[in-house]
This record gives sequence, C-alpha cells and structure tokens, in this order.
Amino acid sequence: MVHDRVGASRTGWLTKKWLRQNSHITSLVLNPSEENLFGSHAVVGALFIMDPAVYSLGLSLGHRRLFGSHEQVQLTASFIKNRDSGASEGSFGEFRYGQPLYSLDTRWSWATSILWRTDVARRFTGAVVATRAGIPVEYSRDRLYGGYELVRSFGRRFKYDLSIGIEADRRVYRKDDLSNYRPLSAAIFVAKELPVSDQRVGPFVQLHAHRTDYRSLLDVETLGLQEDYRRGHDLLLRLYAGSSAIGSTRDLIGSQASFSYTLPVADGFVRPVVSSSIEYASLNRDDALLQTALRIVSPRFGFGRLMIDGEFFDRYHNYLNRRYALGGDNRLRGYAPGAFPGASVIALNTEFRSTSLDILSAQVGAAAFYDVGDASDQIDRFRLKQSVGVGVRVLFPEFDRIVMRADWGFPVSPGYPTFPGGFFLSFGQAFTMPNVPVPSVLTEKL
Repeated sequence: MVHDRVGASRTGWLTKKWLRQNSHITSLVLNPSEENLFGSHAVVGALFIMDPAVYSLGLSLGHRRLFGSHEQVQLTASFIKNRDSGASEGSFGEFRYGQPLYSLDTRWSWATSILWRTDVARRFTGAVVATRAGIPVEYSRDRLYGGYELVRSFGRRFKYDLSIGIEADRRVYRKDDLSNYRPLSAAIFVAKELPVSDQRVGPFVQLHAHRTDYRSLLDVETLGLQEDYRRGHDLLLRLYAGSSAIGSTRDLIGSQASFSYTLPVADGFVRPVVSSSIEYASLNRDDALLQTALRIVSPRFGFGRLMIDGEFFDRYHNYLNRRYALGGDNRLRGYAPGAFPGASVIALNTEFRSTSLDILSAQVGAAAFYDVGDASDQIDRFRLKQSVGVGVRVLFPEFDRIVMRADWGFPVSPGYPTFPGGFFLSFGQAFTMPNVPVPSVLTEKL
C-alpha cells in the first residue's frame, strides 16, 4: 500500500501480485485505490483476486486519522465466484479499529479486529487442481477470527512492546461426500490433505524487543530506490492459552519464540532468523513448528549484488495437518507451481541481481539464479531438486516500489525435462526478506 504525505491526495493502482506461468495466468491481484480522498486521509479502494478456479471482487473503506486522532478504521468485503460455473463460492472480509504505535514516542496502542472467510480451498499443480489418491484436492473452508489487544511500549532506541489481549479463532474444514471413492483412497486424502478443524479461545501475552536503528541501502529488494533495514536484534516471545471451558476444542498452552540479528557487512548484511511455535495440548493433540532462515546480502561490487537466501521449516508435530507447497515462481523456479507439497520444506536460493539502468524513466536490471529445495512430510525423504535460470527486473518509480519480475527457470534434476522450462511473470522478488513474525490483532491475516 502506498502511504502519502499529510494533505496530499493521490490515486494509486497497485498490483500486489500477477503471476503468469508459460501460457497460464495462475494468480492476479489488483487493488486500485484512492489513498487520501480529497486530502481527508480516507481510503477507498477495490480488490480483485483471481486464481485458476475462482475470482473475487470487493470494496474497502478506511480512515487513517479518524476525527483528527491517530485512530484508524478499515472495513473490507469481497464475494467469490467460480470462474467456470459462475456459482458463488463464499466471501471474505474484515473490520479493524484501533490506534497503532505511530511514532517512537507513542506509549500506548490498542486494536480490535473481526475477520471472516468462507470459501473452497484448493491446491494447484500449475494451473490445474492437484489430486491425492485420485481425489481432487479441494475442500470447504470456514474461518472466523476476533481479537482485542492492548500494547504498552517502552524505550526509544531499544524498544520493548508489551502486549496483552484475547483472541477467538475458529477454523473449520470439510470435504464433500467421499462415498463414491474407495475407502482407502478417502482415508489417504483425509490423512494427507484435509486440515484438522480447530477452535481456540483464550488470552495471550507478548513481548517484542528490537532496535530502532536502520541502514539505508540500494538495489536489495527494489531498484534504484532507498531501502531501510533494521539493524541489530529483533526478539519476540509470546504465550497463549485455550480452554474447552470457554469454547476451545483443545485445552492447550502455546508459545512462540523468534529471534533474528542483522549484522552489517560493508553496504550489505547478514540476517539469520530462528522461530519456534509449540502448542502443548490435551490428549496428545500437540502441534509444533521449527523455522530457520538466513539471508546474505553481499556488498555491491560495481555492477550488482549476490543474494543467498535459505530456509528450513519442520512441522515435527502436525496435529493440525498443515502443509507447504514448493515450486513455481518462488523458491524452486522452473517446476510447476505447487509441485512439491509437504509438512516440512528446505530451500536454498542463490541469485545475482545487477544494478539498474534508467530506460525511459524505468529502472531495468537483470538476474541469474540457482535454486535447490524440496518439500516432504518426512525430513529423511527429502530429495533435493535443482533449477537454474535468468530473469529481468523492471521498476516504474511513478507507480510503486515493487519490481516487475520475469524469470525463465530450467529444471536440472533427473526425471524432469530441462527444456522448455518454466516462464514466470510476476510482481515482487522470488523470495521475501526473512523477518521475525510479530503477531498483532491489527495485522492478523486470513
């Protein structure tokens, strides 16, 4: 989202993501908006999202300085239609109201949010719905979230944000009648693809400790524009609980701990990130996730930078039956999007990004990359796939800071055809900068 100066009015047309793979558009997000209507800080916009099966269309209304204060309000709603049949498949939306930490000197913040989504979830391989045991991977999804949060912030250069609040989060997943399939196939589908429904109601307490020092760099995630990156430590500790006495499906105690440290290296940096999420629940219904990531941004050496980015995610307790998907335009380019699903994932991306040239006011750069990774339900079954490729990055400074990316990737692993490879056109870099995830009622996502 584009943020404007006080008193300025600007109409923005922001494409958050557009992904075209070979001859198919597999993802398209358009968000035309007026960011500061008549200088009143009001935001009015539309939202269009399309994937190979459905499209959604909705509206958003908001205000960043309600009644002259620092309070913010946002209301969005969208309906979902099937692209082939035109039938309605649900809706999603949100209501948010609160006051963020709008400056370093702000001591108090608060927020309340209500979010909902009712739709059909699908897992795609390329532009078609994937199958498991001969059954299409699609199921009904219903989520309702509500929460309130109060934040007290301490310090200035070294910040300590202490949060307390309460959340109610319901997630329901249902598969259509499977009686037409063999019982074994249906059992495999439910075990491997259908997430477990869950409801959690309870309090939380959270501490976020970080520095407010930033470094200004060029040619990292964008082209020719200043980018600010936090230095030093970033720490998150969060405890929460759920009780069946007040509506939770599990009696649980949960924790989330994340730490990163950004170390400058000339005009580059090194940033490792380690995160752990553990839910210890009744009746052995435990869920746990370990996440590690590393980004190395080399110093500029005349005509570009080298980016090395790796991640390893392991759901070593997976009661909720959640999974990742690897392949496509991001971590493993050249393969079909979503080709490799699994509860654990490993990936390493090495990419050289050139400095940009000014061509008709647009910033244009080149890239060359080597990707390796895999996803599986068990770590000992990782079979690393590899790809290589080249790409072009284009930035239109008049419109946004997000680069347009065209990548042509070629699989180089046995059993996969190297040519013609996969061509992808999208917005944003192929892999995002790793950060400490900071849960917030005001920024909770569906």
